[in-house]
Amino acid sequence: MVEEPSIEHVANIIAERLGIADRTKVIAHEGKNDLKRSFPRKVRAWNAGLVTRFVICMDNDNANCTILKQQLRALLPPQPRHEFKIRLVMNELEAWYLGDMKALELAGQIPMGSADKNQGKQKFRTPETLVHAKRDFEKLVKARGQITLARSIAPHLSIENDRCPSFKHFVAALRWAAQ
Repeated sequence: MVEEPSIEHVANIIAERLGIADRTKVIAHEGKNDLKRSFPRKVRAWNAGLVTRFVICMDNDNANCTILKQQLRALLPPQPRHEFKIRLVMNELEAWYLGDMKALELAGQIPMGSADKNQGKQKFRTPETLVHAKRDFEKLVKARGQITLARSIAPHLSIENDRCPSFKHFVAALRWAAQ
């Protein structure tokens, strides 16, 4: 269960690339509040007969990770019959894109041959530390539309080499959920 449609597209494309799309279902929400309000109800109502694994994913947006994860866990039903992993996008989805400049280049979002130069810039070496990743991304990439960008960039994201640990944790959680 994800915060918004753009991360839904990223998650679906990653699941497809991992060969687990047939064992995953990504449910998008309309922002953090919708996700927080909706996922506990959906989890309680989920009845697949077997224990189901859920990954709850949302942007961190510069919040305290520990506290945010505790708040999300507190929304889970007491003694849930399913398994969960909560993953936070650090700090915004655009950081994942900035963590793989080659993907931006291959998607046609930055000029060919500029990926190495951009990735070498101090601020893009560790994109999860950017306070305003979305703003920095928008300065670099002139295209607009979160869903359009997700569809164009996600197929090129390197599952192994993205510079964002939260991206790698999310990929690992998808693999875990599909086992």
